Amino acid sequence: MTQTTTPLDPAGGAAVDAAGNAPTDALTSGSGSAPDSALTGDALTADAGALAGAGVDIPFRVLLAVEGVGTEDNDGLTRVFPLGVLTWRTLPITFQAQLVDAPGHDGAMIAGRIDTITRLPGAAADTQEVWGTGVLDGDPGTVGRETARLNRKRMFTGVSVDLVGTQYDVEVTGEDEDGCPTSLTVTFSKAKIGKATACTLQALAQARFEVIDADASVDVQSPDAPALALAASSLPAYRIIEP
Repeated sequence: MTQTTTPLDPAGGAAVDAAGNAPTDALTSGSGSAPDSALTGDALTADAGALAGAGVDIPFRVLLAVEGVGTEDNDGLTRVFPLGVLTWRTLPITFQAQLVDAPGHDGAMIAGRIDTITRLPGAAADTQEVWGTGVLDGDPGTVGRETARLNRKRMFTGVSVDLVGTQYDVEVTGEDEDGCPTSLTVTFSKAKIGKATACTLQALAQARFEVIDADASVDVQSPDAPALALAASSLPAYRIIEP
């Protein structure tokens, strides 16, 4: 049983940004502008007095998704993003943290923001990795600061993306003796990243974030980026939310 939807032409699988253009820099935002340009102006300028006692925001990098591989969830679902399918909303976007054990992303709270997203060649053949960089809220007592503390101890590293504007095909890949589906493959032809959530159990094991030391360069191509390994879990790899 297959559900057919209108496919998105990813221009032959070429690397593209959210506007459909090839990125020109490894740390270029989806709108094609440098990260700093999106963070200037009166709208983001706080009164100096309001910042008294504030902490310094904490930089991080994140592997959001991998195109060209599928997940194998315990619920019998396999989700696949073909090369070039993923796009993202205008940056910056929200980065949440789910510090409680709850279904989906229930209980997640704002921890920071993602300022840049780019697509890079994957570690495995015929794959592409969607990387982001951003900052966690470093003010005392914030979710962002607690997220950074746990991440530095390697206790909290997983990430799941929240998708909008999705189109996909569903294929039954397994049935029981009564003809009821036991496994499904969902292949996305269109999906846009609306936000991302740090969590403790992500289905796509590659999807991880890492806090960067203040004196280190934020380089998504660094050889000490989070290790990649495929694994299954009981949670969906990607949560679909309303556009």
